[in-house]
Amino acid sequence: MCVNLGGRPVIREVCCAFAPGWTHIIGPNGAGKSTWVRALAGLLPLDGGSVRLNGRCLESMGALERAQWIAYVPQRLEAVPELDVLEFVSQGTYAWGMRGAVPAQRVQRAAAALRMLGIAHLAQRRLHTLSGGELEMCILASAVAQRTRILLLDEPTAALDIGVAERFCRAVRRLSRSGMIVISVTHDLGLAARYADRILLMKSGQIVSDTASLPSQNVLGRAYHTDPQVFARYADILGDRARRARRTAIARPCHIIRICRCRVPSDGSKRIASTGAPSKPSCRKRNRYAVLMAAAVCACALAVSPWIGATAAFPWDASREIFWQLRVPRVIWGALAGSVLAVCGSVLQSVFQNALATPYTLGLASGASLGAMFVIQLGFAGIFGLSAASCFGGILTMGAVIAVSSRIGRYQSLNCLLAGIAASMFCSAAGLLIQAFATPLTAHQMMRWQLGGLEVTGYASLLSLPAIAISLACLYLNAERLDMLSVDAELAASRGVRVVRTRAFALLAAGIATSVVVSMCGPIGFIGLIVPHILRRFYGGAMKLLITLCAFYGAAFLVVADAFARALERFAWIPVGVVTAAVGAPVLVYLIRRR
Repeated sequence: MCVNLGGRPVIREVCCAFAPGWTHIIGPNGAGKSTWVRALAGLLPLDGGSVRLNGRCLESMGALERAQWIAYVPQRLEAVPELDVLEFVSQGTYAWGMRGAVPAQRVQRAAAALRMLGIAHLAQRRLHTLSGGELEMCILASAVAQRTRILLLDEPTAALDIGVAERFCRAVRRLSRSGMIVISVTHDLGLAARYADRILLMKSGQIVSDTASLPSQNVLGRAYHTDPQVFARYADILGDRARRARRTAIARPCHIIRICRCRVPSDGSKRIASTGAPSKPSCRKRNRYAVLMAAAVCACALAVSPWIGATAAFPWDASREIFWQLRVPRVIWGALAGSVLAVCGSVLQSVFQNALATPYTLGLASGASLGAMFVIQLGFAGIFGLSAASCFGGILTMGAVIAVSSRIGRYQSLNCLLAGIAASMFCSAAGLLIQAFATPLTAHQMMRWQLGGLEVTGYASLLSLPAIAISLACLYLNAERLDMLSVDAELAASRGVRVVRTRAFALLAAGIATSVVVSMCGPIGFIGLIVPHILRRFYGGAMKLLITLCAFYGAAFLVVADAFARALERFAWIPVGVVTAAVGAPVLVYLIRRR
């Protein structure tokens, strides 16, 4: 097989076959070890050759089928979200169709993996509170819960101390002795000598040594370009003929990479301690109470807000038209807008693994504003014309961002953020150009729309409710995939998630919902930033719960902010966007200080 990165050959005609056991890949930096493992996992395209599992080509397999064969443990995670350990480990069951299973079944499998590795006591901890060694063991537990035939490890002990590394290697050795094929990249020659059934030495993208124990000092010296005497401390391991004789015979290389099928116990009960499985009834009960409390807070805000305003309005007297045609539609639309902005903010922060990502980061607000300015300049600034143009501008900008970022990189979310910033700057410049040629009255109208507000009359604006409901439902149904994306894109891909498709789908759904909201009330900032951050700090980062809570608390926050702005109208007109920004800026500073 051959792999090129950036036009440079990294793996050059490597031919090898693997059998059950633990194979260590050693070699100097830049030898292509990690690239080879990622290519074996199906995470990198091949520029020649193929990877075959029992005669089947790896590239012909679907993402889920490949994830049932191969589990991958990356060198490091892209982000460490505020997920419970048990929730993270249970993500390994995704490839086997357990994403719709009863939660108790997934918890049982995850608990079995944790007990097998001796870390059941970490089940209730959050990932971001773990040490490096504990986090690496949890990633391995997630791979064990995946129950594959092949396990690929990319420098798993690089940041571990001696004791943790020994415990980690003993756990992996138990897996290899159960009939699993384990392939790991390492720079620790001592661990490789003690635990490996086979050692491959790589240099310049090729295999230069394939032995049952460490190569000789001279071979290591030539590969690492150093004095062979540096490896003298491994002499006792190199001369251990008895250990070498006990090695299982290794299959010889062939013209293709061939990985043989092996059996793993379907039930890990023989290795599971007799302690009970760590369950989460208290957490599930807490989550139910959290949702009920959020619904109650939202209901109270919706019930009280119509009664607040610069003037008194009641549903039973002469002011009932104000109450039913102005206040109630405004409160309903404020609840919808707050829910959409908060939910989409939490989703985008998960997709981009960036705490500052919001719906406006991708140029949605600038694109919608450009569309609105265009129709205002043309004189078609009616309610439907303005809404349609701004919605079209936001969706068009989102589509351009997705198209550009998908051509730049396959997994890197930073490309999408940069494309969004570029689109936002372009739309802002175009908007300023339109304002430069506008009359003073038209320019004032443009500026007032950009301040954001909930000034709606009647219930015609609720015609966009189906688009919002469908978009939010799609995001909720993809919550588990978003959880995996929030940790590591390549790890999610190795578990069967179609990363590019899932990311584009989430961005499109969030973009449509946000564009509809912005088209009706203009850009209202900080809701998609502060609401998810506060909720994530108290309830964790599980997307299914976070989306539900953001929908309720986002609605309550914007409704209360709008009620406060209406109460001040007797003194001056204050846009609700100013109120949310006044509240959001101090909260953002507080979150930065806490980080």
